[in-house]
Amino acid sequence: MIGRVNERNSSKEVRSHLSADPDAMIGTFLRIDVPTLGILDEFVLYTDVDVMFTGPVSWDAILRGGTYRFQDLRGSVDFARGKNLDFGAGVGEEGLPRFYSASSETRQDRDPHFLNAGIMLLNMRALRDSYDAFKSFIFASDSLDWPEGPGDQGAYKTFYATGLRASEQRGQKHGGAKTKPLANFLPFELNWKTYWAPNNRARIIHFHGPKCGTDVGPYL
Repeated sequence: MIGRVNERNSSKEVRSHLSADPDAMIGTFLRIDVPTLGILDEFVLYTDVDVMFTGPVSWDAILRGGTYRFQDLRGSVDFARGKNLDFGAGVGEEGLPRFYSASSETRQDRDPHFLNAGIMLLNMRALRDSYDAFKSFIFASDSLDWPEGPGDQGAYKTFYATGLRASEQRGQKHGGAKTKPLANFLPFELNWKTYWAPNNRARIIHFHGPKCGTDVGPYL
């Protein structure tokens, strides 16, 4: 994988700043292993390290009291045995995720094409069941770049998507078919960017973009 990152960085087709740092690029892929770590919870909130929690992140904050309120599902869904799990909200909607939920990248947009993987609500059972196929899909790429973007973020959006053929999910190269990420929506307040207007309701502040040590420090 390091060789692929270095080869991609030497080309003129780099679409991610992470390509300049093989360690950083490879580090982002570590999040795909979370479902394999033996965590018993059915849902896990993953965050990058460059975040600050400014309030409690409860199920009400995640689901915002919508149709798929977690407490309303407890009586009908057996999470421990994986029964009656056909509860997921639609693509781009709030609710418990079919695979994962995420918020937007640089602008406030609910379109899953523009999601940011820095903070995700993970459906551990669904991601664990598809882990081997997802890993094969990633390692089948020579460039670690997909139609939905580079790095693991692009891989998530391309693999867990409508329109992806079975042969492509088994690890064969993506044929360029038009897809739509099967991501659910995580409220903006749970991935609030520092360059957006202040928001007292924000629960997780994401220092998305330039980092002090690597991007600002050299200029001081």
